[in-house]
Amino acid sequence: MNKQVVLVFSAIILFSGFLLRASAVEAAPVPQWQEITMQQDVVVLVEKAANAMTVFYQGNPVKRFLCVSGVNTQGDKQRQGDNRTPEGTFFITDKELLQDDPYLGRKWIGLSYPDPVHAQKGMEQNLISVSQYQEIILANEQKVQPPQDTALGGWIGIHGDEMI
Repeated sequence: MNKQVVLVFSAIILFSGFLLRASAVEAAPVPQWQEITMQQDVVVLVEKAANAMTVFYQGNPVKRFLCVSGVNTQGDKQRQGDNRTPEGTFFITDKELLQDDPYLGRKWIGLSYPDPVHAQKGMEQNLISVSQYQEIILANEQKVQPPQDTALGGWIGIHGDEMI
């Protein structure tokens, strides 16, 4: 059976960059996200305000990590180079073991950014073309990595030393 991991991000709950340390999980999920943690076997919930990432399995918190997000912590990612962390729901596109990079750490989990929501906004703001929008939509439908070289930016992922 093909298991899928769902990553959830929002203004309060969003993706992070570095993973610093893990601890036991005792707290229940944020109520508005409880439903999504029960819809998929594995869900990773990132809370920007709390600098925390929690891994849920079948609706139950399994492990919690201390984390930080991008350099520009205010708001959703809008374009390449804005140093913001994208907000939304993403899936894992890639996993890699890295050399012991002093910035990225030893592990990388690539995410499905840009997603359809970011692609729609980007097209409306004339940041991407209709064909780029269609490529992003198709990649997301096929659960593969969307184009990473558009004006929306790319190569968004979770990286660090101690990770899932």
